[in-house]
Amino acid sequence: MKTRLAFSEHRNVEKDNSADASAYSSQFKALFQLWLRFDEAQASMRGEESVDQCTKVQSVIMTLMEATPSQTMEDLLYKLAIWRWDSLEPDIETADRGDRLAYSALADLARMTSNDWILTRCGEAEVGR
Repeated sequence: MKTRLAFSEHRNVEKDNSADASAYSSQFKALFQLWLRFDEAQASMRGEESVDQCTKVQSVIMTLMEATPSQTMEDLLYKLAIWRWDSLEPDIETADRGDRLAYSALADLARMTSNDWILTRCGEAEVGR
């Protein structure tokens, strides 16, 4: 009976961990969504001080994501997507070879996770899916 109880407790711990991982992973998506909102707001701002404030908030978001280990492939996807939209010009063909390779990895990951929308600016509307 003790063996069954131990096995049963182990299964409950596994279930709890998977629930935590799911909630944990959704934090990356929420941070990505927030980063995009500040990116959109920054594009429409006129004052240098306002733009600087948006940039600071985006930096905090990026620091949080950097400091948090990814648990899923989607976590990696959101981290790389922020790199893409923060660091690269819209035309990937003009990027240097290292950035093109990293972008290729992002595109592969987007395809593997069925999140191709993340590669295009018009895909921002899809973030809330």
